[in-house]
Amino acid sequence: MNPADLLLLATKNHVVALHKDTGEVLWKTKLSSSWVGDFVTLLADDQLVFAHARGAVSCLELATGKILWTNELKGLGYGLASLALPGGASAPDTATMKALAELSSSDSATHSSSAD
Repeated sequence: MNPADLLLLATKNHVVALHKDTGEVLWKTKLSSSWVGDFVTLLADDQLVFAHARGAVSCLELATGKILWTNELKGLGYGLASLALPGGASAPDTATMKALAELSSSDSATHSSSAD
């Protein structure tokens, strides 16, 4: 399987790989986190997918979706997480986070001035 042919998505403790040209579901994996949540953070390279959901991070094979390992991150709580690999790959990516921060600050300025 060519990693360039995949579209990865995640929601409600599941990671799904679709063929990007056809939309065909190639695999679907339920994450083993003890919490059920709506938001899953993903980061992938050419062989692995890292997924964080509600206090646990899992490593999956990109080709099959098989869970290779899970760490429940005991004692760290749960919530939105950032994932990063050495070499610069991150999720959410830095450019997206910067754009969201700029949008948020300009949006709050708009709302505060329209409160009259």
